[in-house]
Amino acid sequence: MVDTGWVHHWYDDHSQAQTPVEAAGPILDLVLADTVDPAQYGELIQFGKVLPWHGGAPDDWEQEQKVTP
Repeated sequence: MVDTGWVHHWYDDHSQAQTPVEAAGPILDLVLADTVDPAQYGELIQFGKVLPWHGGAPDDWEQEQKVTP
């Protein structure tokens, strides 16, 4: 989570949120790296590590819960 002005309206606890400058660091490191790790292709990456996730789309109820404040 990045602590921007809008995040305060959506989350009760944003104490662990990074500033935009802090959040940009790892993204820029990944984009500007001299080499590319083929094992990371198509994966969800956070702080240089692959995170587990599942493909597919959420069902209608799950999607509605995520977009309705």
